[in-house]
Amino acid sequence: MKMNKKIGIYSPVVENSENEKNALCRLMSEYFGGCSVSKIEGYYLMKNGELCKDEIFYIYSNCTKKDYKHYKKSITNIAITLRNALKQEAIGIQYNETLKYI
Repeated sequence: MKMNKKIGIYSPVVENSENEKNALCRLMSEYFGGCSVSKIEGYYLMKNGELCKDEIFYIYSNCTKKDYKHYKKSITNIAITLRNALKQEAIGIQYNETLKYI
């Protein structure tokens, strides 16, 4: 089986995000047969110029071209739901090598 596509979601580590992460992992495992999670650090500059650090879960799956096409819209909708549930301004979603903030 050739799994040459990748879908990933960058989700901030905030209160209650562990439950959201587990639900997303379950769903991606149902869609794609499994997923991987990395806990990473992200940085950005605040309006006052201070550097701010965020802890982030990167949850991703490699998948076939067929599954990628079939589930891409669903994963996008899930990312939007996650963004709203965690009260975030944006959530990063990666389609292969392209990162999009939604």
